[in-house]
Amino acid sequence: MIDINPVEAMLHVVGPTLTDAAAADTAPPGRLGSRMDGAAMRNVFATADGHWVAISVSTARQLSSLAALVGAPTGTRGPDLEEAVRVWLASRCRADALEQLAAARLPAAPVNTAGDVATDPHMLHRRALRRLRTPDGRIALVPAATPRAVEDAGSAAAAGNAAEPAALPAVGEHTAQVLAEWTAAAGRGQRESAVSEC
Repeated sequence: MIDINPVEAMLHVVGPTLTDAAAADTAPPGRLGSRMDGAAMRNVFATADGHWVAISVSTARQLSSLAALVGAPTGTRGPDLEEAVRVWLASRCRADALEQLAAARLPAAPVNTAGDVATDPHMLHRRALRRLRTPDGRIALVPAATPRAVEDAGSAAAAGNAAEPAALPAVGEHTAQVLAEWTAAAGRGQRESAVSEC
């Protein structure tokens, strides 16, 4: 059995903040919004076409490249750089801005809506979404089970990208089967326990 908890995985993102907060002589961190303690600049910014872009820079080269890209003076940091980035992005569409940020080798990504995620080429390639038919005939787009074994990729592809969505069971459809399996497993466990006590 593998125990995977998404909250514990995300703790690594805020590791330095937790380490600082645990120190007896350090004040607890305040609210950071989209920023990250320890990152030179990390935030989300609106674009001219009503979308958003996330940018996260942490190295001197990235800061210098970002300042040059947005037309800020060399050495611009902190709130002044954020303001220059905000103004620059507000005058560009998201696709153009992301293309320029990528060309400058800067870590940036679109902030996706649910509609963006549902059609994202990466999500589709990873088969991270499945189309299911509910008992009343509606089609529901849902996250695929995760983690998935590599050998499950073929079945996930068939289930997730098939023209005909997989059918969801009706409420209670498998109750008798599950209860029978649990009862059988409980009986095996009692027998094994009785044998081990001999």
